[in-house]
Amino acid sequence: AAMNFWLPMPFRERARLTLANERPTNSRLYYQIDYTLEEELPENAGSLHALFRRENPTTLKQDFEILPKRNGVGRYIGCLLGVRYLEKSWWGEGEVKVYLDGDTEFPTICGTGSEDYVGLSWGIQEATQRYLGCNLNREGYVSMYRWHLPDPIVWKEDIRVTIQQLSWAPYGYDERQDDWSVATFWYEPVPSEPLPTLPSYEERTADLPQSNPLHEKIGKITPIEAAHLVESQLPRCDVTEVSVEEELGLPLYSVRGEVNGDRFEAYVDAERSRVLSIERDGEEVYRWEGILVSAHRGANRLAPENTAAAIRKAVELGANVVEMDVRQTRDGHLILLHDSTLNRTTDGSGPVADLTLEEIRKYDAGSWFSEEFKGEKVPTFDEALEALGDHAKPDIDLKNADPEKVVDALRAHGFNEGVTLYCNDLEKRRAMVELSDGGIWPRPKTSLGKWD
Repeated sequence: AAMNFWLPMPFRERARLTLANERPTNSRLYYQIDYTLEEELPENAGSLHALFRRENPTTLKQDFEILPKRNGVGRYIGCLLGVRYLEKSWWGEGEVKVYLDGDTEFPTICGTGSEDYVGLSWGIQEATQRYLGCNLNREGYVSMYRWHLPDPIVWKEDIRVTIQQLSWAPYGYDERQDDWSVATFWYEPVPSEPLPTLPSYEERTADLPQSNPLHEKIGKITPIEAAHLVESQLPRCDVTEVSVEEELGLPLYSVRGEVNGDRFEAYVDAERSRVLSIERDGEEVYRWEGILVSAHRGANRLAPENTAAAIRKAVELGANVVEMDVRQTRDGHLILLHDSTLNRTTDGSGPVADLTLEEIRKYDAGSWFSEEFKGEKVPTFDEALEALGDHAKPDIDLKNADPEKVVDALRAHGFNEGVTLYCNDLEKRRAMVELSDGGIWPRPKTSLGKWD
C-alpha cells in the first residue's frame, strides 16, 4: 500500500523526520521525501502541528475534543476521525463545533451532523474524495476525514474544535458514549504552547477487541493479507470490502471491489493463503484448479510421443493438461512433433520445415515405439485438439508455428481460456498474447518469473 502526505512542513534552521515501527512484527518500508530550500520564510509562517487523542469511552454529555484550545494565531487544517461505536444505534448526530476568537457558549461554526462534516448524508457510506470522505465503515468501525484546504479556518486569538456525542432515538436525540480517536493537523507559529504527550502504542490500541475485522485471522492470514493476495492476481484492482464467508464450511474470505469500472468478487482460502476464484462482472476469470496432472507429449511412456494415441491415453488416465509441441510444415499446416526433423520419431527423415503435410503423413510415427502402434501418423494440430475433446486443456510448446494459425485453431475447437503456452521466441510469445485479445489472464510470466 502507498500513503501520501502533501501538507508542507516549513522549517527555519533544520528538519528531521523519523519513522517508528511500534508494532510487534517487522514491516517492509519504502519512503520518499521531497523538499525545497528557500532563502527565508515569511516572518509569520507557521509550523505544522499534529495531535493524536483517544477517549474510550467518551465522557457522557461532554463533547469530544478534536482540537483542544490553542491560543495565539493559526490555521486549522483538518482531522482524521476514528469511531468504534459501542451501541448498535446510529451514533452520528453530533455536531462539529469550531469555537473561534473568544467564543464561549456558541461557536462561530456549527455543523449539522457527523456524516455531514465529511461530505456525506443520511448515514455514513464508504466514499473517498480529495478533501473529505469515509474510507472505512465495517462491522462497528468507522474512519473518516476532512481537510479544510479549499475552505480555510483561521484564528487570531484562540480556537477549540469539538464534536457532540449524540445518537438518534425514537423519541429524539440521546446522549451516548463511544470509542473515539482523532489525529488533528494545524499551523501556528513557534514557539507554541506545549502539546499533550503522545500516548504509547499500547494506550492507543488498548481494548480493541479481537473481532477487529481488519486484523483477526480466521486461518493463517488476516483480511488485509487476503486483499493483498487478490491484488497480486488482479493488477490495478481497488478492494472495497473483505468479509468472512461462513456458508461454505471452509475458512474463506470474500474479497470485493472494482477493477477498471467492473465489479469483482474473489474467494481466498485463509488456511492455505490462496486465491481460489475471481468473478468479474459475473463472469469467472480465474479459478485455482488444485494440483493439475500434465501429460508431457501425451502419455509418452505408454504410447509414441506427440501422437493422437498418446493424447487419448493421457485423457483416459485423467490428465488435466496435455503438453504438445507444435510445428509448421512447408505448406503451412500445423502438426505435432518435438524435434525439428522426422529422424527420431518416424521412419522418415528431413527437416519438418522443408516437407509438406502430405509428405510427412506418408511416414510411420508409431513403429519406433512398438509394433502395437505401427501405422500411427504424425497428427495435425486439429486432430490433437479433437483428441483432447473437453476432457483436458492443451499446454502448447510453440516451436516454429505461426501464432495466428495456432490461436485460430484453438478458438475453432472452443479452447478460449485455460490454455498454457511455452515459447522461446519472444516475438512469437508476444504475438500470442496480442492475438488472444487480452484473454490470457493473469499476464503470462517467463520461466524466470518475470513479466513478459
